[in-house]
Amino acid sequence: MGLLKHLVTTAEDIGSDIAAVGELFRIPDWNATHIAFRTSISEMLNQARAHHQLLLMHGLSATLVNELDVAVKEFDASLQETDDGKPSHVAARAEMKTLCREIMRLVGMLDGFNRSRRRQGRPVRWRTTSSLPRRPGGAGYH
Repeated sequence: MGLLKHLVTTAEDIGSDIAAVGELFRIPDWNATHIAFRTSISEMLNQARAHHQLLLMHGLSATLVNELDVAVKEFDASLQETDDGKPSHVAARAEMKTLCREIMRLVGMLDGFNRSRRRQGRPVRWRTTSSLPRRPGGAGYH
């Protein structure tokens, strides 16, 4: 953000003399999509290269364009990483849905089994975890 701010404020300074140049450099809307943001920054970089000498005369850091170019490449790499992770996220979600359906199917089978036992007059006894023997060092061991 600091690099963009420096570029924009330098261009605003030029804008007091040459309005057309000052209007070329505006910080993109932060609510914009990544593509819109990236497009806006690329255009600003191109304009900064085209007006480099003028920007330097008005106080732009000599290395800012290169630093901003590096920052844009890092931003692109970050977006690529995010995009690369989406398929695995979608696959994991699909697997989770499949597992949930299987769990619900098994719970339904157990429910039917227990209802059948109750109708036949056989009691359904549940053993709670508090009645199970615990091994030393295990969870819940006192």
